[in-house]
Amino acid sequence: MGFSFAENGYSLLLLYGLPFFFKSSKFQEAIIQPSSPLDKVHSYSPNLLVHEGHQTILVTKQEILHIQSSPPYVLIHTPSRKYLHKTTLGKIQEELQSDQFIRIHKSTIVNIQQIASFRSRQNGDYDIVLKDQTLLRLSRNYASDFKRVMGSITQDTTI
Repeated sequence: MGFSFAENGYSLLLLYGLPFFFKSSKFQEAIIQPSSPLDKVHSYSPNLLVHEGHQTILVTKQEILHIQSSPPYVLIHTPSRKYLHKTTLGKIQEELQSDQFIRIHKSTIVNIQQIASFRSRQNGDYDIVLKDQTLLRLSRNYASDFKRVMGSITQDTTI
């Protein structure tokens, strides 16, 4: 029995043409990138999704004291416990409100509302004391942004 294009050609075109149809951008976006309710939790919620092992925990952003980098993880400090979350400090900083959190060191982000005091080390760096008496170092590389933010806060209220 012989092979003829007329008999099997349309089947071959359909079979081998199907992958090209699925690679079209509109079809691929509709299938691969559905809208997920969990994506909206990150950007609009006062909570942060923390993946710890096989468990996902909702941590209230308000209760976060500070976050430290410990590659490939970040350590999220709250009054009740510490959470080890597999992400980078840069990615987690994108999820946090910039008016509530500020980077004070290449490895530390702090909740501005948790700062009790700060003082200069006379070398460009600063010591920051949180309300729970945690002592953090403010690097001179981040000092100008910190002073600007704290200056706008201290004009309205006292720390």
